[in-house]
Amino acid sequence: MIDTHYNAGGRHHRRNVRVGGYYNHHFPASTTSTTTPVKKRRNDNNNTNNNNKRGQMKRFLESLQMLALVLVFCLFTLHYGKALPKLFRHPHFKHVIIIDAGSTGTRCHVFRVAATSSVTTTTYGKDASVTPKLILPTKSFKTTPGLSARALDPSGIDAALRPLLNFARESVPMENWKETQIHLMATAGLRHIEQHLSESIIDACRETLRESPFSFEKDEWASVLPGTKEASYGWTAVNYAFNALSPEKTPKETYGVLELGGASMQVTYAVPHATAKNVVQKKHKETVRVGNSVKHLYASSLLGLGHEAARAEYHAMLRREYETTGEKPNNPCTNRGWTPQTTVQHGEALAVGAGPSKPTGNFTACYAMTKKLLGLAENTKDCPRTPCGMRKEHLPPFDGKFLATENFHYTAEFFKLGKTTTIRDFQRAGEKLCAESWGDVVKKRFRKDQKKWEEIDLSKYCFSAAFIVAMLKDGMLLPEDLKFTVGNNVGRYNVDWAMGAAINIISSKIAVASILTPDNSVGRSASASASDIAAAAGLAPSSASSHTHEANDMFWWCVYILAGFFGCSKFVFSGVWEMLYFKRWSAPKRKPVTE
Repeated sequence: MIDTHYNAGGRHHRRNVRVGGYYNHHFPASTTSTTTPVKKRRNDNNNTNNNNKRGQMKRFLESLQMLALVLVFCLFTLHYGKALPKLFRHPHFKHVIIIDAGSTGTRCHVFRVAATSSVTTTTYGKDASVTPKLILPTKSFKTTPGLSARALDPSGIDAALRPLLNFARESVPMENWKETQIHLMATAGLRHIEQHLSESIIDACRETLRESPFSFEKDEWASVLPGTKEASYGWTAVNYAFNALSPEKTPKETYGVLELGGASMQVTYAVPHATAKNVVQKKHKETVRVGNSVKHLYASSLLGLGHEAARAEYHAMLRREYETTGEKPNNPCTNRGWTPQTTVQHGEALAVGAGPSKPTGNFTACYAMTKKLLGLAENTKDCPRTPCGMRKEHLPPFDGKFLATENFHYTAEFFKLGKTTTIRDFQRAGEKLCAESWGDVVKKRFRKDQKKWEEIDLSKYCFSAAFIVAMLKDGMLLPEDLKFTVGNNVGRYNVDWAMGAAINIISSKIAVASILTPDNSVGRSASASASDIAAAAGLAPSSASSHTHEANDMFWWCVYILAGFFGCSKFVFSGVWEMLYFKRWSAPKRKPVTE
């Protein structure tokens, strides 16, 4: 076929020759020949053959795609047949509510617990059964000030707890309210005030919790938490996150926990059963039972040796010396050039650098004065049983790792000591800071966008460093070069005594085999997987076993996805196959046309 176009002058401009169903634009206008009838029939036959082949290939691809879909369904049913009902069931969680009534504020923790989870007896022994799983991270909400601020007016307790209960209502589905236990545990804030005042506050809390929509069955579910129990709960949470609660873990393989709070300090570590039975004093004995795992602890709560309480006592020592001598005493724990000020935090006035004194900024002298705060024995006669630690109390042998939290962590963070540090590191940092003038301290470490109380806060770190060195070196009898971990987190998760309390409550309700926690050890937080979160604070397969199952599941899911994509993407794959397989027919090579 020849298409002829004419220009304005009536002369030939261009002729397009159609060959085999395609136009050839490259023939000159003078060309006059056309395709012969024989060639035209040959092209028609080629087109018919191409169409037949294309139809056969399409039918083959459609059959292959249907086969892939059937294969996906069969493999999925065989591999996940037992789990299919669960895939279409909305996950059901139980909840536990812990209200932490602290000294500076009250925090509500809502822990989610997977309702049931079965384990194999081959992995966990003959006692293996249903186990709880806490789903981390938890939800929490804090209000200030603490309940101790209402000591003289318990009628305000209801109003103080309402925001926390509203938060719990929002965090727990309505259908679970009646079965969700709620516990209130008060710590050093209420331990520090007179007993009749703390009892009136707790009674008011019980009245409010009884009227809540949650399960509050026993009066002891709202109480002042003994210091040793708080310490054991903190130890449970930390070792839970470090994978150290399983029965085969020895005391040396667990982590001791040193918590330097504001009002008190907690010292907790595991000891062998024989030591717990024959050496540890009764008031310091605690036992942690999680499933068939039993750990014996030395737990000591030292009220008055918290960071803020000890610092207040240090300033009281200076005031007493001034009142006795009438002269301003040296204040080695405060930088030269510091002027006493008063700041307000959480509605409470805090006298900083209280009492007439002369700031001298000397670490060695400050260290000597902080040792006096610890109540150390001056000689072995004062120690009923050696070795003696703080307040002349016997310290059972400690041989293992430990995690230092709260003010240990904040002080190490201020000095930029890193997650792993030593007593000697604290000492060197303290010596350098204490020797600086207050003007240099502010110039180097205070930014203009910070608040005034943050500037005042800088004045405490000379004392903090010296107090920590005295506490660890002389109070705990630890070597200066012993490396230990500082921080309030293990991996991605914040660990505190409230988590340990939740684990204890759940373990007492459900018979469990053992607790194996998520692989969230420090330094591996970035690689923590979703299975770690799901297994957190619950019983999960061993690390190697779980990783194997995850690898198998990943392989099969890849197979399902690829096969399903192939089976469902009919048009995509058909187009691709046509483009690749029929290229030589759908775009034949152009042949020269004879005139």
